[in-house]
Amino acid sequence: MSEDLLDIAEIIRSKTPEDRSFYKESNNPSDSIALFDVGNNAWLRVPRQGNFEFAIVVRKQEDGKFVYQVKDPKSGIMYKEGAWFEQEQLSPQYIGRPSWLFTAIVVTLAAFAATSISMLSSGWHISVFLDSDENFKIHRRFGYLHSRLLLRKQDEIRRLEAELDELDDLDEAADAPDKLRARSRVHDIALEKRELADDQTLRTRSMILDEIEEKLSAYDDLLLKSQALNAMHRPTDSDYRSVEQYIFDRKPLVDEEQGFIYEKDDLVILREGREDAFLDTMTEKFLQSLFCTSADRAKTDDPNLHYFSKSRKDTFITTLLVLVLLILLILPVFLLYRLTEHHNINLTYTVSIGVLLVFTLVFSAVLSLFTQAKRHEIFGAAAGYVAVLVVFISNIPNVN
Repeated sequence: MSEDLLDIAEIIRSKTPEDRSFYKESNNPSDSIALFDVGNNAWLRVPRQGNFEFAIVVRKQEDGKFVYQVKDPKSGIMYKEGAWFEQEQLSPQYIGRPSWLFTAIVVTLAAFAATSISMLSSGWHISVFLDSDENFKIHRRFGYLHSRLLLRKQDEIRRLEAELDELDDLDEAADAPDKLRARSRVHDIALEKRELADDQTLRTRSMILDEIEEKLSAYDDLLLKSQALNAMHRPTDSDYRSVEQYIFDRKPLVDEEQGFIYEKDDLVILREGREDAFLDTMTEKFLQSLFCTSADRAKTDDPNLHYFSKSRKDTFITTLLVLVLLILLILPVFLLYRLTEHHNINLTYTVSIGVLLVFTLVFSAVLSLFTQAKRHEIFGAAAGYVAVLVVFISNIPNVN
């Protein structure tokens, strides 16, 4: 709120004038601030001059219901001390310019709550921690057990296949009592009914096929799920160390149950693979304060545990990659242009080829390290990059 605004803006609870209170500068945190239930309308009257800003903050009561109150836009102090979440999503937030002498801004409050690791006094803290960030969703895939189950189901189906082949061979043998069974399914089913009437313990071809269908369906489901698990990405070293260090320091589980984190070769992460995991690690390490929002900081009071705003980090990394791309395109062209001023054509070609080689290697390295480009995609991009530089080199004699 700018300096030229009045120090007092009136907060009025919808349809209840007697509950109105004043929103003051936060010199005294005990100032009265009205609480609003979900669905209430909060009105803020601001003067005509200058911009205004206010935020509605969520609080969880002991009965599990959520109420809201006003947050000071200057100091960030929240009123009405009590046992409630320390992290707040400033939603809704309004920043704008009133058009009348006194403008009333209305917003309908919606239910919202954020989960904090530190808010839980007991229970499965590890589950809250793993769910607090997409980079912490690390679990075992049980690859060995999947292989054991696949081998067992595979052998069961193999036995049924052999049993079915044996029946087919008997029906196609030269001394078979009825060779039509091998060529007519209707005839085979009719004979099966007669045989079952005489001997109910008999295993027919239809029974074997039904059992094969059931076991094949289960086998296919497990096979596809195993394939999906194998295609999942492994956690990066930094993500793994974050979870492992939290478990080691806090010991949220007994020793026997926390042993899963040490099965590193069997761990997978639920989030999709990052194109710039290497850059993520670098930026998180050196720019922690820049990429950590107030809501992220409020998730925990552990000084050794840091959360990062994914949107801020992605924006920074995208900007960095764009700058690198511009440098890789402009710098070699600039160097080659300066080489055209040299009157020794042979020397110019030699140095130009060296520049071409160096920048092509750097370009390929950037694609390999900072993206998930496949080999043929890297080759194609490098070929296009070389083509641009070669076109410039081919014009060197013309310039001279």
